[in-house]
Amino acid sequence: MIEDIKNRLKSPSREIRSRTTFLKILTEEEYYTAIAEERGYFVLFIFRSDITSLYTVKKILETKLKGILIVECFDLNTVCGRLNIRTYPVVLFVRNNETLQYAGLLEEESLKSFRELIEHPVVTVSHRIQVDLVLKGGEKKAAVMVSSGNKELQKIFKTDV
Repeated sequence: MIEDIKNRLKSPSREIRSRTTFLKILTEEEYYTAIAEERGYFVLFIFRSDITSLYTVKKILETKLKGILIVECFDLNTVCGRLNIRTYPVVLFVRNNETLQYAGLLEEESLKSFRELIEHPVVTVSHRIQVDLVLKGGEKKAAVMVSSGNKELQKIFKTDV
């Protein structure tokens, strides 16, 4: 099955199907259309020669997850480069031209819980003082975005919240 997935990633059809699951492999134009939409999508960024990426696609097909889009970074290296994706696979939730990294399990319940969490206001923080305001502020639930370059804030949100 892995060889079949690898071959489908190279094919012009831009899709991978099992009996119960359909995965759309996005073109660059389709990716930028998807991230602009209000609805939001989970996007799996993979590299077709990366064995972990291939097994992740296989798992998604076997577990019948729906609604996950794929960006194959060999073909769309400008998109992946712009997002600074250097390891594979990576799952991002994209909506309204914003991206949130998803680090949970690729299971329907986990994806659903994440989607419910991000329905709350998104608070972007770049300084420790803003973190304190978010934690002590009136927002009881918020999705917090921390820039990938700010290791101190990433540590705070991994340990304190």
